[in-house]
Amino acid sequence: MAYTFTINGQSFGQVSGNVTGRYAVRMLVASDEFDVKRFHPPATDGNLKIYCGRTGGEIVAVMKYIGTLSAALTNYYADMAAWQNTTITIIDDKGTSHARCSLNPKSMTRTDLMGIANTTLVMFDATATFTKD
Repeated sequence: MAYTFTINGQSFGQVSGNVTGRYAVRMLVASDEFDVKRFHPPATDGNLKIYCGRTGGEIVAVMKYIGTLSAALTNYYADMAAWQNTTITIIDDKGTSHARCSLNPKSMTRTDLMGIANTTLVMFDATATFTKD
């Protein structure tokens, strides 16, 4: 299955061969969960559960960076810098917009660099976890 998504205005397209760029591997959008409060009223048996709205869910994006060593790492670090300590919008592969997302601290990681045969290009996957309101 081919994915495309946009994070903070930066598009990640379908993986297409050994072409330099940023690509979408997959995106997992966790559904929002109810924030459950439990109370134990006096003189009663059991608990009273109150559903108090929804808590923010998580979005996990897996991206692939392809390019020369310096270009791929520059794109990776530029994306990380643009997403840290700020509120961003993510448009997932289904076209749903998730506003007010933030990159979890120290959650953007990358795999080891791999060379692409008969080229001067490298590629690696990166994973980023975001919290949405």
